[in-house]
Amino acid sequence: MSMEQVMYLGPALPGVVQENAVFKDGLPKAVSEMADGDKNFARLLVH
Repeated sequence: MSMEQVMYLGPALPGVVQENAVFKDGLPKAVSEMADGDKNFARLLVH
């Protein structure tokens, strides 16, 4: 069973994501919503 990891390569955004965060079980709701609405932010998420 493989688990997809996603890393955020950007600065901390209070209330959304911490600098250089790694997500192992999907994205938190706040991060997912921001990525859906901001393509530049989404580019900072590395799969």
